[in-house]
Amino acid sequence: MKALRYRRDLFRNRTQRYVPKRAFETIGNALRLNTFLRNLDATQIEKISSAMYPVEVQAGAIIIRQGDLGSIMYVIQEGKVQVVKDNRFVRTMEEGALFGELAILHHCERTATVRAIESCHLWAIERNVFHAIMMESAREKTMTMKRYLKWSNRFCGYPEEVLLRIAEFCTEMRYEAREELVVKPQYVYLVCRGSKVFPII
Repeated sequence: MKALRYRRDLFRNRTQRYVPKRAFETIGNALRLNTFLRNLDATQIEKISSAMYPVEVQAGAIIIRQGDLGSIMYVIQEGKVQVVKDNRFVRTMEEGALFGELAILHHCERTATVRAIESCHLWAIERNVFHAIMMESAREKTMTMKRYLKWSNRFCGYPEEVLLRIAEFCTEMRYEAREELVVKPQYVYLVCRGSKVFPII
């Protein structure tokens, strides 16, 4: 479709950041405010933002179509789009809005059609790249947690494979300074870096 101009060629090297600062902030805010993505941590947000590529959209272009199998998520940098579901107007979205996330999270059909009201500048990420980042992040968290367990007096004597298994079940919890921590008896808590607590079921 000529109305959608992708620039994937600029982003073949995913380790190098090409996203301008303003766009980087717009993408990060969109991820943090999204109901389905707001639990992403700072590292995940940075990696996802860095992996997104620009898409130029002409006014009137259909960006996603209801019923299609989707694989791309978008963030609007400039312009406005209209959301239509079952031929009924739902809402308009503009700079800072994110859409298409359900398709990359669940590999499902598009639940609505999104059409550009005016020329738009979007940032996009494909499902396989998003999931690669999430898998890499999960591995990094597990290995970090294993190191913390190994340093603790309670778990330092456990075999490596046991520590790794325990680490896979850890959940990170963050608390602000002076925020009360309610200790639950079914958890073991490991405090890391002075400001993080990891409960282990």
